[in-house]
Amino acid sequence: MRKQFVNWLRGYLYTRCLIVDPQPTDESRVNFRLFPAALEHANFHQDDRKFVAVAIAAQQATGQTVPILNAIDSDWCHHYALLLQNGIQVHFLCPDRMPSDECR
Repeated sequence: MRKQFVNWLRGYLYTRCLIVDPQPTDESRVNFRLFPAALEHANFHQDDRKFVAVAIAAQQATGQTVPILNAIDSDWCHHYALLLQNGIQVHFLCPDRMPSDECR
């Protein structure tokens, strides 16, 4: 499956994929200019910050809502209301695996 995805990505990279700059502020790969301060103070998982920054960058580039797709990482559910307040939409692919009804 991974090989198929990589081949698809190579073939369609410039026609179906939007390349954006999440605006990193340093070399740590966890700090981004576009990451909302409200989420930073909410102990949002550092490894997930890049997804929020990329979604915001894509929204700025397209003028449309660009949702983050989440399968089973429950951390996203814990911050769901705060994400929505900051204009970030999350679609839960496996809602039955989420701990809260608001994520189902």
